[in-house]
Amino acid sequence: GIHWYCSHCAIAMEWLPGRQRGRLLRPLDHVMDPDAPCTWYIYKDEDQTRAYHYPRTGVPTPPDAPDYGEDWHLEYPSGF
Repeated sequence: GIHWYCSHCAIAMEWLPGRQRGRLLRPLDHVMDPDAPCTWYIYKDEDQTRAYHYPRTGVPTPPDAPDYGEDWHLEYPSGF
């Protein structure tokens, strides 16, 4: 999981904007290691948010989202 104080980031920057606007605001990479850093991605153009970020959020991937063949399963081997 993620630290309790980090849960706000995922809700406020991914979950809520994704459901309201269809695009993630600031995607995060938070691995299951509580000692690992949490990486924020800030895109100057939100239309350039990579397809990689969408599957684990439950937000449908926009058809025009850039896809570089990244596999989010490699970053999150246990699921989410």
